Amino acid sequence: MTTNLHMADCPFEADFASFLPDQLGEPGWLSQLRSTAWNSWQQHSYPAKNDEEWLFTPITVITESAFNRSVSTNDAVYQDALKRLALPAQLQPSLAFINGVLAQSSATPARFVQTLKDYNANPTITPRIGGLIVGAGGGFTALNTAFVEDGAAIVLPDGITVSEPIVILYANGGDKAPIANLRSLISVGRNSSATVVEIFTGAANQRYFANAVTEVYLNEGAQLTHIRINLEGDQAAHIGNTAISMSRDSVLSAHNITLGGKLSRHDVVAKLCEPGASCTINGIYLGHSDQLLDNHTAIDHAAPHCESHELYKGILGDRARGVFNGKIYVRLDAQKTDAKQTNQVLLLSADARINTKPQLEILADDVKCTHGATVGQLSREALFYLRSRGIGLEEARAILVQAFAGDVLARIPAAGVRSYLEDLLPSVLPHAQQDGNLST
Repeated sequence: MTTNLHMADCPFEADFASFLPDQLGEPGWLSQLRSTAWNSWQQHSYPAKNDEEWLFTPITVITESAFNRSVSTNDAVYQDALKRLALPAQLQPSLAFINGVLAQSSATPARFVQTLKDYNANPTITPRIGGLIVGAGGGFTALNTAFVEDGAAIVLPDGITVSEPIVILYANGGDKAPIANLRSLISVGRNSSATVVEIFTGAANQRYFANAVTEVYLNEGAQLTHIRINLEGDQAAHIGNTAISMSRDSVLSAHNITLGGKLSRHDVVAKLCEPGASCTINGIYLGHSDQLLDNHTAIDHAAPHCESHELYKGILGDRARGVFNGKIYVRLDAQKTDAKQTNQVLLLSADARINTKPQLEILADDVKCTHGATVGQLSREALFYLRSRGIGLEEARAILVQAFAGDVLARIPAAGVRSYLEDLLPSVLPHAQQDGNLST
């Protein structure tokens, strides 16, 4: 049964009041989770202007727009997304959603993949959504949880290897500036392995708000390659939160590709809970025009003998702005930690900006931890070298920019995904005409 909730005057109050009656009959645990989340949203709502975690990321694109919960789906949004993305055969979606609602024309789900609505209806399920969002998470994760209705559940039992990528497509947009609350749950059993690709996309020249939450559980010895591709429309707002729990000897290879959205923010929190866990978190963000792209990462070393490696690269042109905040926590008992974090940014315009803040908090004394950030323009020497070989200025710039970004893509272990992104890269790279390093 659904709990009666006090609804104060806060954003999306009317939407929640009309949404709640449709959830009658849902499991009691889900009703309670929804209640907790709505109360948290009432308390926190949007981040305050003086919130340090949002200091360089104004959200006026969201707060000054009248976004509304979508009550109907338009299959044209999904079909247009498929046409625009031109996904190869190995990347056809196992499940697809339109503004968070299942697209009826999407393919039959792959093995171990089901809708979140079907998954939640099973009283014996474990894990459940909400387990990694402590106290509903506050802010945008609370809003997502309050409105959670459907999404993707990818749950592998023990001892299973899935060789082909499992692709989940979230297509967003349509009339009346919809808000889409998108949810994924990924659980990889003991000694199992899989590749999961989440693609977020939407219509160009349409205002919409995609609010996404992904929870990932890696059990003992599990291996997961998680690839997150943001190809949202140029007028969209995208807020993403990914929470990861890693057990003994589990291995995570995460790759976050941010190419779209007028405002895009992605928070990744990975907790290495038991000895032997190893995670790699890489990312590339490409900004042009007046885009604002924000990446926040936090890797929590809560156990000894764990390692983490992190590389984020940004390329910003025109008036684009980037934010990178990377934190590494090493707890008192997490001896023999090996952690490395790097953020490298290429500015192609005098008007492009980056705010980067790598952080280490180390309580243990027997560790190897490094972090660093570099910001620069295209190398004069490299440009001169290429031009001396008869390569034109613009072509030389393009070669250097593509090589800088391609370094991150080359680290993606899934060959089909890597090839798709490498083919896509030239069409989405920011222009380099204003770098000012070398005159014609």
